[in-house]
Formats: sequence, C-alpha cells, structure tokens
Amino acid sequence: IVEQLASSSSSCDLDMAAQVLKDAMESPTASGKTHAGLFDAALRKRLTTSLDHLLQSMKDRLAWLKGMPFTAIVTTNYDNLLEGVTPSSPRFAETARSILRERDPLRMAKLAMPEDAKKLQVPVVKLHGCVNDTTSDLVCTREGYRKLLHGSPQYATFIRTLLATHTVLFLGFSFTDAYLNELRQECMALFSDMRHSEDANPLAYAIMADVNPVQQKALRRHDGLHVLNFDTRGNQDFSGFDGYLSNIHHETNPASRFGRLVQGRRILFRHPNIEASEHTKFLLDYLKKMNTAIAQEDKKLTVQIDVVKTASETFQILERAQRGERPIDAIVSIAPLIIQEDDDGIIALLQSSQAGVHVPPVLIFGQVRDRRHGMRKDASTVGDAAKLLRMGARCYAIEHFELLSELGRLLESTAASPLHGASLQW
Repeated sequence: IVEQLASSSSSCDLDMAAQVLKDAMESPTASGKTHAGLFDAALRKRLTTSLDHLLQSMKDRLAWLKGMPFTAIVTTNYDNLLEGVTPSSPRFAETARSILRERDPLRMAKLAMPEDAKKLQVPVVKLHGCVNDTTSDLVCTREGYRKLLHGSPQYATFIRTLLATHTVLFLGFSFTDAYLNELRQECMALFSDMRHSEDANPLAYAIMADVNPVQQKALRRHDGLHVLNFDTRGNQDFSGFDGYLSNIHHETNPASRFGRLVQGRRILFRHPNIEASEHTKFLLDYLKKMNTAIAQEDKKLTVQIDVVKTASETFQILERAQRGERPIDAIVSIAPLIIQEDDDGIIALLQSSQAGVHVPPVLIFGQVRDRRHGMRKDASTVGDAAKLLRMGARCYAIEHFELLSELGRLLESTAASPLHGASLQW
C-alpha cells in the first residue's frame, strides 16, 4: 500500500503513504509495547547529510544561495544543509517578527562589508521541521500537516503575511503541497486585479523545469507567478537551474554589485593623516579588493583612488580633472574633530561648491569624539553633521557601511548604464 501511494505525484497520496508507514512502525505490539518516535528517528537518520562529502555542484548552490540578499529563506526541506528555526522553536516568533516587521535601510551596505556580512546571515525558517532539531516534528504525514495548519495559528499567519507582503522566489518547489497552495490562493485573491495585468510586476518567481509556454503564460496570468524555465533534456541536464542561481547571485550579491558600481570610477579620499587611520585604510583596501575581483572577471577598468592630505592638493586634482584628466566621481573627506578648527579645507571645499565652482559630491566620513557613546553620533557630532549637510555635503557617516550605502546610491544614480535597471536600494 505504501509503495502504491508513494509512486503517486499527488500530495494527498504522499502524505497518506507517510501516515500509513508511521502508523505501522509505531503501532503497539501484542504485549502493549509502543514505539513512539520510531518513524521520526528513522526519517532523521535517512535524511541527515554529510556536509564533508557534498558534490561540488551542491556546494556551489549553497554558496550562491547564501550570497543573495534575501529577506529570508523559507524551506520545506528537512535536511541539514541549511540550519534554521522551525515553527515549534522558541525563536520562531522572534525570527518571524524580524522577517515581517524589521527593516534596516543600511542592510545592503552591511551585507557588502565582510565583517558585517558575517553577523547578518539571512534568517532561515524550516516550515516542516529539521533533522538536527530533535524537538521539532518532521511534518510529512496527514496528521502532521493538519496539526501544523490548524493547530498552530501563528504558522498560517506567518505564511499568509509573507506571501502577501514579499516577492517570493521559489526554488525546487513542486507546488504539490495542497495546504501551501491553498494559502497561496488566498493571497492571490487579494491581488486579483493585478494578476490579469501584463504590466503588473509578478507576485512571485519560480525556477522550474520543462514548463511549456502555455503553462507559463497561464501561471503568470492567473497566479501572478513568473516562471524561469529551463530544459532538462529529458530529465538529464539540470545545468539550467545552476545557471539561474549563478546569474541571480552575480546581479544581486551586494559585494559583487558594489565592485561593479566602482568600475571605471575615480574617487578622491582626503585625509590629513591616513597612515594613522585604520578605518580609512580598511575602506580603501576594501574598495580596491572588491573592484579588482570584478575587473578580473569582466575585463574592465578598475577604480582609480586618489589619496590626498590637504585642501590645496584636493583643489589641484579637481583643476586637472576639469582640464581633461579623468573626472572625479566623488570626494570622501574626513571631518575634523572640531569643525571650527578646520585646517584641512572641508569648509572651503563646500563653500566653493556653494559659490558655483564645480565640485563633485562630497561625502563626509565623520569621527566620534566621545567613545563612551560607541560608534553613535554624540550631541556635538550631530551638530557638526547638520552644519556640513546644510553646506551641501552629500552625507555624514561614522560607520563604513553608512558611507558605503551613500556611495553606492550616488554611483548607481550617476551610472551611464544602470545595472539592468534594478536598484537594490543602497
């Protein structure tokens, strides 16, 4: 019976096959002995994957997936390739809140910075349990699905809200889970007018194999689902899936994207004592490293970075640029600790811009006077920032990622050919 049900492609038959198998494995013996948990234990043992023996193709897919700036990764898989929280986890509510409610405008820039990217791992939710979490049920039986959907209100609320408020990319998803399809259809009903418009943005995307053009059009029209189709050549070739993942990673990975943004650009850094500034040297090294990697890949110009110490050097370079040298795209200037004692010309630079002299956008990399405040702006720093911003500075940042965020927005807005026209909202 189990083999017959398992050979079906129907989700109803598959979860019934699991239910019959679990009942048979855990039914009491003639002596009354029970075997509760035997089915889950066997399933965990069967599905646990050795990460040391993964195929290179799987390692590549995981690296691409983890390098994309998703708000979250939500999976119905049980395996241990991606660690995450389950609906029964004490951390589920906190994780759901961070996904649905929290918005960090600097997140993209933080993900582009190596030390911050390690701290900002994309949250993973494992809807049907995880083999590594023995406190979670592995949901695959008829009873398990019913309990999850109707016995956990927060679970269904999370899925509905996620589908209604976020653009979802489905990977390797068969759309055969009846209850997930039902939740999807509820959300589709909210956007019925949009679904039928060819001009409306898709509500979701899905990388799928061997979907014929008629099906693709129907899914786009009636489900708001844009299919990214690939041909498996008779179920023999899945390189198309890898191609999509690789390309999406290439276009969206924040570090990679920023490296391409600075290609062929010229940025002037003004710092009176750069040898003593670990923060500024780190930022310079980062810019060069990111762009060099991209330039080697795309065979294009690398970024040109000029480092000067004084205002006079700054104006000399600006004058040469106006006479025909490679133009300056942005100036990053270190703010003096005390604006009123500005010996390095940042005030003069901004005043020149106010007087009609062409000065590229000036981004201020500020300093924190009172370290008791950590890296937050104290009252005096806020006053300095306000003064410089009123004079025309593009931004006043005290963290690498703040500066990177504004520099990314600036370079993207002035790019001759925007990266496929899609802004990642630096």
